[in-house]
Amino acid sequence: MALTAPLPAGKRYTRKVEVDISQPLSLPEPLGFDLDTSEF
Repeated sequence: MALTAPLPAGKRYTRKVEVDISQPLSLPEPLGFDLDTSEF
C-alpha cells in the first residue's frame, strides 16, 4: 500500500509522489512538512 501527495507545478498540483506505508511523506509548500505515516 502507498500514500500519495501531489506536487506543485506552477500554480497547479499536477504530479504525485508515492511512498510505502510507514515511510515519511514530504508535503510541499505551502504545507512544507514531513508526514509521519508510521502509525498507519
